[in-house]
Amino acid sequence: MTLFDLIADLDSFDPELAIYAVKPWTGSSEAMVAEAPADPDGYGAKAAGYLMGVGEAVIWLEDLQDQAGRFIPVTEAVERLVGHVAGD
Repeated sequence: MTLFDLIADLDSFDPELAIYAVKPWTGSSEAMVAEAPADPDGYGAKAAGYLMGVGEAVIWLEDLQDQAGRFIPVTEAVERLVGHVAGD
């Protein structure tokens, strides 16, 4: 599964889980959903490509849609989410 596919189907995942993706993060990065790390800022989580929690991503993307006042295509959502997490 790619990060694009995962974000396109984000609502189907348990919000208590976490998103992991192979870096550098792009829409085509291999991605998966698994249990959230105990320390999301720790070395192990960073090495595993921890992106963010599913529930956190859902809320962030809903806020993005509301702020934009329009539907955000998945390609743009992935790009903006990755930029947000990476601090761009």
